[in-house]
Amino acid sequence: MRRRSKRGQVPFVQLNDCELSDSSMIITELERYFKRNLDENLPLADKGVARAFEQMVEESFKWTYGFQRYVEDMDGFWALMSSSLPKGPYGIFTPGLKLLKGVVRRKVQKMLMCQGYGRNTSAEIFQIAQDDLRAISSYLEDKPYLMGPKPTKVDAWMFGHLSQVIYINLDNPHKKFIQSECPNLIAYVNRIRDAFFPEWESLFVKT
Repeated sequence: MRRRSKRGQVPFVQLNDCELSDSSMIITELERYFKRNLDENLPLADKGVARAFEQMVEESFKWTYGFQRYVEDMDGFWALMSSSLPKGPYGIFTPGLKLLKGVVRRKVQKMLMCQGYGRNTSAEIFQIAQDDLRAISSYLEDKPYLMGPKPTKVDAWMFGHLSQVIYINLDNPHKKFIQSECPNLIAYVNRIRDAFFPEWESLFVKT
């Protein structure tokens, strides 16, 4: 199975003979195919709020932890990831990893420059991350899910992004800020994990 779609995107899914890529397109097509709409009971105004939060994590917050992961602390992240890769004559060996690390870092830096955040200082980028996290935390308050007592599509978006900074076995300023200033986000992500991914711990390589 290919690791990327024909368009070069991840995630992607194969639905019968159709390949779907881009998260929003995947969700839209799966809803149509299975005749399910997680947002069907949301008032129109709440659908607008949910859409705004989806775009905030996808077009703003994602770039802040992408910068932290692939540029600011690339050495730490790469060491963590490479520890689970095969070594030796039939796997990726050290010189290959060093070369690949440089390629990935330069590619992400170029993407960040095109997006705009790469033109900011590290402190400015982290300030954007703090503002995004505070917005999510303040709106969530003590609700079970972002829009109320039942999960909706926006919770899938939130989990996909927040889990990456909360669960990664690596210190990062995003995680530290959440722990100190937005602890309700940890409980929120754990709640989604326990409800929808009971097999979570068995899915990952222990490092």
